[in-house]
Amino acid sequence: EINKPDEAESLLERFIRDPGFKKDHPQALLTLADFEIQDKDYYRAQYWLEKIISEYPKTKLYRDAFFLFGKNYYVQKDYSRSLEEFGKLSKTRRIDKGLRLEAKYYIALNHYELGNYGAGEKVIRDVIDDEIRTEKLALAKVLRGRFLLRGKDPDKGKAELEAVTKDYPRSQASGYAAWYLAEYL
Repeated sequence: EINKPDEAESLLERFIRDPGFKKDHPQALLTLADFEIQDKDYYRAQYWLEKIISEYPKTKLYRDAFFLFGKNYYVQKDYSRSLEEFGKLSKTRRIDKGLRLEAKYYIALNHYELGNYGAGEKVIRDVIDDEIRTEKLALAKVLRGRFLLRGKDPDKGKAELEAVTKDYPRSQASGYAAWYLAEYL
């Protein structure tokens, strides 16, 4: 809170070595990973997240760490590894529907980045069918529009992106839809 992240990081590293507070270690590890992500030190963040995943699989923070683990690979542009991690996460039994849908969204996004448009479009259609959160649904429709632009039916992709700008005005998704449509045109 007082902007001393180096001291906080040092304190947390000492804290996670103390076995007396083992039940609080996952939260400390997630905080350390968050510090590293903010510093764009993704490799060190992966280390802390992997520690949560391997040593604390029965905690509530396991799912969040697993999600961030895959997302970090995406940010690093390692789409194959990100796809692999999100594939594992989406098949995990102990996650809620929202997190499963977000994992599937990233699976589709990784397919897009890897040029697997057919496989990715199929995944994003499933997300659109199951998603009920408005902001997430809009982003999924933008991604579907991008797949259609790159695939067999660019006219449908254009219509999908135009529909997002009309159906979700003044939203982040609307901005993305306009951007990708302009890029296409």
